[in-house]
Amino acid sequence: MYYEINVAQRNKNGDYNYFFATTKRLAWDKRSVATLLKALVAAFPKPEYEISVTRWEEQGYGEDIQKLLAYLNPESGISVSNLKPGFYIFGNRGNVSSNNCHIAKSGASTLCGTPMLSFNHAKAQDIDVIGCPKCIEKYKKG
Repeated sequence: MYYEINVAQRNKNGDYNYFFATTKRLAWDKRSVATLLKALVAAFPKPEYEISVTRWEEQGYGEDIQKLLAYLNPESGISVSNLKPGFYIFGNRGNVSSNNCHIAKSGASTLCGTPMLSFNHAKAQDIDVIGCPKCIEKYKKG
């Protein structure tokens, strides 16, 4: 898997034309793409430029730039990779789309008490940031 960032420049007619794209080696995970996006968004501002992100696996998927930039902000949540053993991410479709996934403890429900009644879309979609404020607060308190 890798991310490709495309930058298009606005022409006289108001349409956007391809300007450049990154290579496979520049952005291979969410942190590297977010770091690169931060620099590109600053260097190529709207409306003169349009930036899009595609995650390539077997197919490409458009990515939400604001959600990717949130990975650089420690206040936006806790990274799954930083969870203590026995804790994991849980989120239904709504949690994933609203960047509000929960912390769950093995053998229990989420830390905020939200029932886990659905498929774990957060785990299946490899979501890396936990955004539920109640879960984060309880987790940090121990």
